Amino acid sequence: MRAVFGQDEAKFNALAEGMDALWFNTLASRKGRKRAPGAGPPSKITSSTQKLAFILFYLKVYPTFDVMSVVSGINAGDCCKWVHKLMPLLAELLGQQRALTKRQINSMEAFASAFPQAV
Repeated sequence: MRAVFGQDEAKFNALAEGMDALWFNTLASRKGRKRAPGAGPPSKITSSTQKLAFILFYLKVYPTFDVMSVVSGINAGDCCKWVHKLMPLLAELLGQQRALTKRQINSMEAFASAFPQAV
């Protein structure tokens, strides 16, 4: 688990539970819905475990969408859509669990002050 997703099994399962709740809250809060959540064509990634595994694998390996397509069995365009759907959810989930770094590096000056040994 750690080699592929960067998390041990207990942390992965805890994140998956949180991902499930965030996913349904996001679906329910969308404005301008014409259908109920879950309506429409069936999803390629159905469970919260699959969603979390998809986005964590993407972030750990950082493959192209063509490679991600081969690994996941979803076409490359849909892989791109899934990454853009799941990234904000993962950021929110990790923010809730206080696992994100506090450092934001937006300039070379900020980088130099954060990592003086690298300059």
